[in-house]
Amino acid sequence: MKSLGINCIRQWGSAIAAPSYIYDIADEEGMMIIPHIAVSHYHPSIIEGTKKVIAKRVKALINHPSIILWSSENEAYWGKKEK
Repeated sequence: MKSLGINCIRQWGSAIAAPSYIYDIADEEGMMIIPHIAVSHYHPSIIEGTKKVIAKRVKALINHPSIILWSSENEAYWGKKEK
């Protein structure tokens, strides 16, 4: 990827995390990663579970300097349903 001029990737995977060696390689090669964390559309009944998922992912990856930003659901529904 470096030979193509790519220096940053967004690791999308919803609830599936990339293997840890991906972050190790990125750290060694000076690549930047934006990991995706699924947040399940923020329904009140699942907020606590979502917080646990986020905390687990951040705790597992926090020491990787290749991570420049945390990404979440870009399709999450934020407003009231239209009638």
